[in-house]
This record gives sequence, structure tokens and C-alpha cells, in this order.
Amino acid sequence: MLSQSSSGNNPLLYSEEYDRARRSLRRQSVRDVARFLRRASSRRMMREPSMLVRETAAEQLEERQSDWAHSKPVVILDLIWNLGFVVAVVVVLVLSRDETPTTWLRLWIVGYAVQCVVHMEGASKEDIELLPKFTFHREGGAGRTNDEIQGVCGGVMTEYGTETPIERVLSPKDAECCICLSAYDDGVELRELPCCHHFHCSCIDKWLYINATCPLCKYNIVRNGSHGCDEA
Repeated sequence: MLSQSSSGNNPLLYSEEYDRARRSLRRQSVRDVARFLRRASSRRMMREPSMLVRETAAEQLEERQSDWAHSKPVVILDLIWNLGFVVAVVVVLVLSRDETPTTWLRLWIVGYAVQCVVHMEGASKEDIELLPKFTFHREGGAGRTNDEIQGVCGGVMTEYGTETPIERVLSPKDAECCICLSAYDDGVELRELPCCHHFHCSCIDKWLYINATCPLCKYNIVRNGSHGCDEA
């Protein structure tokens, strides 16, 4: 009775208990918020490294495709191709040293050797822009399911920039660029030559600026024309 009357007559006691309860709830809510933020931050940190890895891989692939023209294998092959003609000229000169008359023959051979060394026929920007461009997709086109496309082919390249786009289904072994030796990524831009060979736009454009022939079959887009594959 005495405690009840004393507690009932002392409003400060209730006020202190109420304040303690409020502070306890506030501390609990702060801890919950901090725990939630730590979890969210940890999940974000787990995602960020994987995103950075993908972005770095994409940048490295793009650099590899854009710098192929300055790579050692391409430069060496180009030098071997031109030096082969020079060696043939030297052999002919040696074998024909006793022939008469020799002046015109030697002059023609030397001139041809110089042409092989200093001349390189490349395509102009206008010639390259006439070649059709395509977009590559891993999934199937209209009327094709993903299971079907994965089972029979490596993807579909669809022409763009025309009113009636053309679709070409590529086999798995054809769904890669023969210049940089990289598989076609989904959504990448391709360019098709009149001989029906196709490559990354960045790869084949740089190649054609240097040499106007197809890297695979030596089709010359300047001499033979740059009409479409269906007309070749």
C-alpha cells in the first residue's frame, strides 16, 4: 500500500521509466538500421567486383579488336607477302643474267619489285561504307526459339539500315571473326563482303583501308565491285 501510494504520488518515477523505454527502443531501431545498411553495403560490394570484371573484360576485348592491325602477326604476314614477290624478282634476275637483251627485262622486274615494296592498294571510306552492315544476335530470329537456335546454329546476323533487312543464320564455327579470332558477342556490328565472308566492323574496316581484298579468299572489293553477297 505504501509503495503503491508513493508510486502513484510520484509522477517523476513514471517519467523516468518512460524515458528509459523510449531510449531503449531508439537504440534498438538504430541497431536495426545499421545492420540493414551493412547487409545492403556488403551485397553491393559483392556485386561491384563482378561488374568491374565484366567491364574490364569487355574493354580488353574491344582494345584487342581495335588494335589488331598493329599486331605482330598481321604486320609479319603483310611483310612476308610483299617480300615473297621481291624474292621471286631476285630469282628471275639471277636466272636471266645471261639472256639478251637484258635491259628491258631487268627494268620491268626492278619496277615490279619496287611496286611490291612501296605500293599497297587499300579501299576508300566510300567503298567500305557501301558494304552492308549487320547486327549479330545469339538468340533466334522470328519464329525461332532459343533452344532451336542453340542446337543448330551459333546465331543470326540481321542487316540494318535498309527497308527490307536480310537475315542470315550462322553455324557455330562461322559465328566468329577470322581476323581477331574472337567469337561474335550478342549485339555486335558485323560487315559482310561481296564474297559472303563477314567480320567485325572494326576489324574488317581497318583491314580494307590497308588492303582492299578479303582476308580469306582475296576477293578485291575495288576491282570486282562491292555489290551484295546475294549478287556475287
